[in-house]
Formats: sequence, C-alpha cells, structure tokens
Amino acid sequence: PLPLNHSRLTFGYAIGHRSGARFAYLTDTLGLPEESADFLRQWCPNHIAVDCSHPPADVSGKA
Repeated sequence: PLPLNHSRLTFGYAIGHRSGARFAYLTDTLGLPEESADFLRQWCPNHIAVDCSHPPADVSGKA
C-alpha cells in the first residue's frame, strides 16, 4: 500500500504482474506524499488511475 493525503489514513496500491506490467491505483487523495511519489518514480508504472475532484493546481505560486 502507498500512503495518500486525506483527512484519515488512506492508501493507494501498486499492482505488478509477473509479465512485468505495473499499475498504480491512487484514489481519494490531495496530491501525493513525497515518499509515495518517490516510490512511483522509481517503480515506473505502465498505467496510473488517479481520482480527483478538482483540476491540477499550479503549486509554484505563479498565476
């Protein structure tokens, strides 16, 4: 399980198949904790499902 950002403990999942296919299922989160993002960068999933209620925001502070 991958920790996600939520008002209570919530996890996403990294699912691998013996064929080498990799899928990350990340729902009900507000961004990703750095440790989860680092894992996904190294793990390199083929597909990612992300549930979001709002469009991506510019977190750099620029408009």
